[in-house]
Amino acid sequence: YVRTVKRAAWLFTRHAKTSRFRTVGEEVEFGTEDGLPPVVLTLKDGRRIALRGKIDRIDRWDDGDDAYLRVIDYKSARKDIDPTRLYYGLQLQLMLYLQAAAQGMKANAAGAFYFAVRDPLVSAEDAKEAAEKALAKQLQLKGVVLSDVEVVNAMDADGTALGTIFTKSGGVYAHASAYTKEE
Repeated sequence: YVRTVKRAAWLFTRHAKTSRFRTVGEEVEFGTEDGLPPVVLTLKDGRRIALRGKIDRIDRWDDGDDAYLRVIDYKSARKDIDPTRLYYGLQLQLMLYLQAAAQGMKANAAGAFYFAVRDPLVSAEDAKEAAEKALAKQLQLKGVVLSDVEVVNAMDADGTALGTIFTKSGGVYAHASAYTKEE
C-alpha cells in the first residue's frame, strides 16, 4: 500500500506542475445540511428527487471573471467514461458530482475525471524517464472535459494528466472525451 500511495502522490505532484487548477475541496458533501445544495432531478411523472453524495476532490481555475471547476473521483481500479453508458444514464456519478459542484460553487463545469490510485506495472526499455512517462500514461485521468483549448491547457499544459485532446488544427481527437457546454 505504501508504494501505491507514493505513486499517487508522485502523480498528483506531476499533474499540479502542469495545471493552473488548484484544489479547493476534498470530501465535499452535497445534499446534506453542512454541504453544497443537492442535485434535484425531475422524473418523468413530475416527482422530484434530491440527490446527495460526497465528491472526493474539487479543483478550481479562475480566468478573469470566469471560474472553472473539475471534479476528481478516486478509484482503486482503472475506470473509463463510456459515452454510451453516459448517454443512457447508466454512468452518471461523475456528471452529478460536476453538476453539484458547479451549481453549488457558482462556476463553470470544466471536467470530471476518475483517478486510479494504483501502482501499475509498465514495460520500459531501461531509462527512468521512459518508465515515468509510461507510468504517467497508465495513470492519466479518465473522464470528460470541456471542449475549450484554454480550459484544457489550464488543466494540463503538456498532456501529462489528460493525454492529447486537440489536433493541431484545433479539432477534437476521436479518442478524446471533450464536449461543448451544451453537450
